[in-house]
Amino acid sequence: MTSSIRPRVILAVAFAAQALATGTTFGSFSLFLRPVSEAFDASLAQVSLGISLITVMLGVTGILVGPWLDRGAIRRSMLLGAGVLALCFAVASRAVALWQLALVCLATGAAVPLLGPLTSAALVGRVFRERRGRALGIVNMGAPTGGMLLSLLAGAALAAGGWRLALALFAGLIAGVALPAIWLGVPVRLPGGEVGGAPGGAPAPAPLPATHPAPAVGVAAAAPPPGPVRGARATIARQGDFWAAALCFAIGVGCANGWGSQLASYVADLGGSTRLAALAVSAGAGSGVLGTLLLGSLADRVPPQRILAGVVALQIAGFGLLRLAPPLPVVILLAALIGLCGGGYLASYPALVAQRFGAGSLGTALGLTNVCLMFFGMSLPPLLGALREAQGAYTGALLLLMTLLAGALLSISRFRGAPPAPAMAGADRAS
Repeated sequence: MTSSIRPRVILAVAFAAQALATGTTFGSFSLFLRPVSEAFDASLAQVSLGISLITVMLGVTGILVGPWLDRGAIRRSMLLGAGVLALCFAVASRAVALWQLALVCLATGAAVPLLGPLTSAALVGRVFRERRGRALGIVNMGAPTGGMLLSLLAGAALAAGGWRLALALFAGLIAGVALPAIWLGVPVRLPGGEVGGAPGGAPAPAPLPATHPAPAVGVAAAAPPPGPVRGARATIARQGDFWAAALCFAIGVGCANGWGSQLASYVADLGGSTRLAALAVSAGAGSGVLGTLLLGSLADRVPPQRILAGVVALQIAGFGLLRLAPPLPVVILLAALIGLCGGGYLASYPALVAQRFGAGSLGTALGLTNVCLMFFGMSLPPLLGALREAQGAYTGALLLLMTLLAGALLSISRFRGAPPAPAMAGADRAS
């Protein structure tokens, strides 16, 4: 362990933590859906509940861990998250009943934000005084990069030795890489104290709602101006524009995440191998990086609400083509298209909120958005799995996704795009 601050090392550790936390969970979950279902003679809906349990606990832990980080526990949080996550995968690899896996999923959901999204953002926000936005952008790429690489690794392990070997490999990877990297690379003392706020007393950056199953889970946003705004939550919650945008975002991301949990099973329905399913999952994750970069730069020149509407329309088209059971190479291309849309949500929604309500209200708005996002994140995976079980194919599940996305288009069409109200402008300047 070192007491010196090495920014590049900090950046590498935070990137790796994001990649491992999300890539081993949301990024590769769908690859385990069929094998676990067959091993325990369980329905796809029952196994899909695992990602719902992870999502619930991730949200609850995210609420609880913030004050702990403020009291100075970034390094300890990351070590605890890595240790618990490694233990979870080790226990899961030896599970003999489905209820044991359910308990592991709950513990996993608590460990993910401790290792990756929240703590990585807080760590980078504290160490980097200059170019903080660039540093956070690099760390954000850890989630889709982890999904892209670890899904391929999981696919190879599943093909070689089954799901238990793949889970044991994840456990060894986290114990052998994450724990030593955090122990050696993250100092006990960071600027401004052990781990309180960001340099100069500013609070750590607020996390963007998770969007990546193969895309996105737990990606940190650029830091909003410091200081909570008194009454901002109630003011934003009364704005119709906020709920129009938040509902569109939550439906779009929820549909992407829900489909991500079923993608490997869909490929298997079409006769694809485990390795081919892993390639489809990896393509979706990798294109999420491209979507964030391309559409993020576009958001500087095009109204973000138009980008949101375009992304939703692309998703509807993609799911519509998947209903036709196209050839497997086309499925991989469509998985990349849907992953690109996931990156588009990450790029456009924070920009839209900042433009409409002021950057000072970004953290509050994203917190309220999680209310919508958690509902779809919990409900869609098991619902899609149940529809597949009932119909023997994913046509009905895909139709449901298209219907929900049509509602998202309707919602964003009600966004008026008025400039920030005086109250919001004042909130933006408040400290």
